[in-house]
Amino acid sequence: MSRPQFTQPVVGVGIDTHRYFHQVTFLDADRQHAAPGFSFADSAEGYAQLRQTLEKIEARQPNVHFHIRLDVAGQYAANLERFLHGLPFATTLSVGEPARNKHYRQAIAPKCANDVVDSYACGRFAVVERPPATPAVPEAFHLLREIVSRLESQVRQTTRTINRLHNLMSRVFPELATVVSKFSADYLLELLAKYPTPARIAQARRKSLLAISYLTEEKADKIQAAAKRSVGSTRGEIAEELVRGLVEQVRQSQLAEKKLEKLLLKTYRALPASPHLQVETIIGIGAVTAAVLVAKIVSIDRFETKGRLVGYFGTFPEENTSGKDKYGNPLPPGTMEMSRQGSDLVRRYLWMAALSAAQHNPAIKALYARQMASGKRGDVALGHCMRKLLHLVFAVWKTNRPFDPNHYPWDKAAPGKKAQQETAGRKQDMPE
Repeated sequence: MSRPQFTQPVVGVGIDTHRYFHQVTFLDADRQHAAPGFSFADSAEGYAQLRQTLEKIEARQPNVHFHIRLDVAGQYAANLERFLHGLPFATTLSVGEPARNKHYRQAIAPKCANDVVDSYACGRFAVVERPPATPAVPEAFHLLREIVSRLESQVRQTTRTINRLHNLMSRVFPELATVVSKFSADYLLELLAKYPTPARIAQARRKSLLAISYLTEEKADKIQAAAKRSVGSTRGEIAEELVRGLVEQVRQSQLAEKKLEKLLLKTYRALPASPHLQVETIIGIGAVTAAVLVAKIVSIDRFETKGRLVGYFGTFPEENTSGKDKYGNPLPPGTMEMSRQGSDLVRRYLWMAALSAAQHNPAIKALYARQMASGKRGDVALGHCMRKLLHLVFAVWKTNRPFDPNHYPWDKAAPGKKAQQETAGRKQDMPE
């Protein structure tokens, strides 16, 4: 995308945003201070102070164009963005991602890190690079984004609580992690609520264990066998209370997530009709996942290509060979895992969507089969499926057309598989 061209004077306004106060810097085209920078409150008085400074600059430089660059931390700049879009001056407002802003600041001031330097870096980026304007968030999307932000925080809280439970169980019942893959599973939480220590599990009747929903006979037998020979060092009644307490916290946090999801859906359904509705037509993407994606994307026009959309959410595998797995085996060269860039919330819902799409969506099902046939690990193959789902989101939203499962011959044979199919076909054609 080409940078906008201005014939009038340009002043870069860099703002480093925070919860209650923001730091601003004003730079003219030669990167000199157009006005003294300052910190202003996120309030009517603070906004008035900012506007008065812009008016003074405009009085000195008629027809000036303010190129405003925000370093946005979470939702802290929501009020400020609304205010800036309503200013009566000629402005271009661009919103930068915190990571990109940080890298730019490190490039120009590697030994300094404070609010003044951060706002200066934003102002310098605005006046030198002249980034294009970031589309404004439509009024109807503000509440949706607020709920998604709250859901994102709640999901992090659930993850932290599950990690604490996992950490505690490493001393109470370390063998459990070799039998169970997900400590958030309903059957495991029910098991630990009833039998919180290996001693309790070992003494439990098999019939009582099998009464737990979704706990299979094979899994129950493995867990009980491991409990009977557990080397856990944290034992007794205190250990039982600690485990039960964390299990209850996990359940409460999961319940809070469900309530927020319902509120999210209600708000999402109230949005005015637009091409974003096509996202739900993609097989595998449910209403909640669509709502999360729409809240984060807001406008597909923010992204020039599908690659930009994938990069924004960080949904791509990358190599990680550091450390060992839970069985003590070194990670072999070429071991891949999902990138930790982008939104944790989006990755979570896209992961679940990919699991469904790998079974029912012809585009994703074929991709998953090709990845597995080439020797990829299951989770890495699903990472590629997540990326493909974003490609489809980009396509249906841009074109305002629903997903057509028959649009393309998705099921192309994997290398080696095609030859096998041709051989089988020739055998079928041979006379008896």
